[in-house]
Amino acid sequence: MKSWKQILPYLLLNIVVSALTTLAILWGWERNRQTHPSPSDPEHGEISTIPQLTITTSQEPPSSLTVATPTLLPLDQKVIEIENVFGVGDINNEVVRLKRLGEGELSLAGWQLRNQRGNNYIFPNLTFITGAIEVYTRVGIDTVIELHWGREQAAWRAGEMVQLFDSEGNLRASYQIP
Repeated sequence: MKSWKQILPYLLLNIVVSALTTLAILWGWERNRQTHPSPSDPEHGEISTIPQLTITTSQEPPSSLTVATPTLLPLDQKVIEIENVFGVGDINNEVVRLKRLGEGELSLAGWQLRNQRGNNYIFPNLTFITGAIEVYTRVGIDTVIELHWGREQAAWRAGEMVQLFDSEGNLRASYQIP
């Protein structure tokens, strides 16, 4: 069996390598967040983008590529519904649950979730395929199924109408909070 004196250099090396790896990852994460900030409108608590999860080397597509613009589905086709609003009035628990109806990809880029007092949440570049997405009122870290408005106060009130508009300003779903 090896003594502590023989194992100690390996333990110290392991600690140093682990610390350097962690620092490198945190540095890369912070640098990416500074490159892709999430601007907000302090008056309405509006968030227009979320931190990017991938690092890109160019903001412009190569000239030989064409960028496709998402096509909106017909207005009479239900593609999404506001399933419920939970925790109304409680900033820590307030969340709007959206459910995908139909099949295929649905780009939510530029869509807006609005209350009757003029506050709105603008969706980031996100593709909704199936299942549900939850939009929390509070500050938090976005994932593909959990988005955060970044407000410091609750956005919803009992009796209020929640409305969801597509990127062209067409009403796509609404929900009356009980």
